[in-house]
Amino acid sequence: MPHRTEIPRITWHGPLFGPSGYAEVSRNVVAGLMKLEIPVRLQPVWGDAPASRAERREPGLFEAEIDGFHRYLKIDTPIDPAFRDRLLKATFRPAGGVHIILHPPADSKGLDFYDLSRRLAPMHVARVGYTMFETDRIPAAWVPCLNRMDEVWVPTTFGRDVFITCGVDPDRIRVMPFPADPDVYHPGAAPLSIGAPAGFTFLSIFEWTKRKG
Repeated sequence: MPHRTEIPRITWHGPLFGPSGYAEVSRNVVAGLMKLEIPVRLQPVWGDAPASRAERREPGLFEAEIDGFHRYLKIDTPIDPAFRDRLLKATFRPAGGVHIILHPPADSKGLDFYDLSRRLAPMHVARVGYTMFETDRIPAAWVPCLNRMDEVWVPTTFGRDVFITCGVDPDRIRVMPFPADPDVYHPGAAPLSIGAPAGFTFLSIFEWTKRKG
């Protein structure tokens, strides 16, 4: 057994190295935890970055641990190299402490991702589910998944009210706003260049799916 002080206080589970909004939230949260010198163990999810079956590191691949497996990842998302290396190193820390999973609770067939994470790593002292939904109701399959957690975090008061209305235990819910990088998002920041426009230019900051309306 490792010495008690070797066990991180937080295990952060979720997308981490990909280009999704979930992954960007994870990186910002973890950057804040590291700045505060809070021990954190990272557990990336499958599919966040393509994993190789290579038995050793190859050019362009990065070492990480995912669900207890040593993997080599292809990371195309622009991440500061020094920060990326800190993230990768933190995947090899032992699991323990409070487990926070940033992920939808279940898929369209009702598969409980939170329960799966409990079975993969049963040693945590408390479980937090961090998630969101854009409309005035959440999928029915989510409710029992959320009510089995010690706490449920949502980023807005709107989300809190919707989750409670749909049957999530109000005593479990906490509003935890998403973090932002003030070095990137601040008053007076220069607009991003989109190159030479050709006709109309459309900007999408979400995936084009039915769920997004």
